[in-house]
Amino acid sequence: MIKLIAEEKCCRTTITFSEHNQEKENQYLADFKVNSNIYKIIRIENDEEVYSLAVINNIFGGSISSRLFQKIREENGLSYSVYSYLNSYIRQGSLVIYAGMNPLELEKVLTLINQEISKLKKDRLSKKEIQFAIEQIRSGIIMGLESMSQRMTTYGKKLLMENKVEDINDILCKISKINEENIEASIDRVFDTSKLNVAVLGDVKTKDYKSFFNF
Repeated sequence: MIKLIAEEKCCRTTITFSEHNQEKENQYLADFKVNSNIYKIIRIENDEEVYSLAVINNIFGGSISSRLFQKIREENGLSYSVYSYLNSYIRQGSLVIYAGMNPLELEKVLTLINQEISKLKKDRLSKKEIQFAIEQIRSGIIMGLESMSQRMTTYGKKLLMENKVEDINDILCKISKINEENIEASIDRVFDTSKLNVAVLGDVKTKDYKSFFNF
């Protein structure tokens, strides 16, 4: 396998190629994904849930201030890259949790992720967290309008998925209306072990990693 490396030299960016030993790297890296299927997330008919999930994801694992990032990377130093993200389509979608780590730390990371999901389901989200996430999402949308390419991408997705271009002010208004009731309903439906899929890549033992989750 060939790996592309960018190096800064004399104020110029040069691209060099080096051989990449995949077998050796696997001794030091394990990639882990949890995929919680979200059924019946229909953008056209269910904007409330789409935006509720965006708020949940932002707080849970979608930013550097998120619970996953702070607990697993900042407090425990177990993973450099850990986050969650949403895939939402017309008739279904997913909430994905990703972490890359030393294989020796895999079970610790799984345990912490399970604890954070359990905490989310039991204690919910505070009003302060929800409001902060709403403002962060709104700010991201507004700042994104400054980029013409990002604006065109957003409009293109809207046309493809909904056959319409929604006014930005209407989207911002819908996000602002998200409340605790919307959030709690989405948490209960999405974080469900019966909808859980787990994938682990790296130099790890074969076992039922799904059994680590009992939230």
